[in-house]
Amino acid sequence: MNQVEGKCAQAKVTFTREIREGIVSREIIKSADDCDLIAMGKMGAHAEWRDVFLGTNVEYVVRQTHKPVLITPSEYKPFRKMLIAYDGSSFADKALRSGTEIAQAMKLPITVVCVADKKDEALQTLSKAKTFLEGYKLAVDAVAKEESDHAVGILEVCNDEDSKFDILVMGAYGHSRLQEMILGSTTVRVMRSTNCSILLCR
Repeated sequence: MNQVEGKCAQAKVTFTREIREGIVSREIIKSADDCDLIAMGKMGAHAEWRDVFLGTNVEYVVRQTHKPVLITPSEYKPFRKMLIAYDGSSFADKALRSGTEIAQAMKLPITVVCVADKKDEALQTLSKAKTFLEGYKLAVDAVAKEESDHAVGILEVCNDEDSKFDILVMGAYGHSRLQEMILGSTTVRVMRSTNCSILLCR
């Protein structure tokens, strides 16, 4: 906590210390009521004791909160290149807007990836994102990927060593929220396997 306070002081960011007792994930959600963003490390101190139903504290928070969540890897990397996963859903629209605002503020280049069962579908969906981005003065690239498993497609682009993305921005849910809850969320699968920071938007 003292280390965080010190870094906030260096960055001239207001810091408030709050210590709570209770179930970690639930207390985090309660504490975030008046906040715009939750930031968490990907692997907590007790991540090895993973619950097979709820997953880690991070996964529980992601499933239960209505706030955007920034999840960071154990090793800090400054943001230099952003990937936005886009599927045309309302959650993806929010991710596109949020990612673009951050990229504009930090002067980051953006790559937008769309994964669909057929490449024509991916290209059609990407056109919507491209139209939105035309209003911004940003370096933009676009990738249309044909892959029936959308999590696999996103991860192949995100974890590509040549691309070196520092942050992935995506919606917390896709088109079928009920299907994701029953069969296993694309969001959670990507979150578990990505090598960079990830911002989940609602």
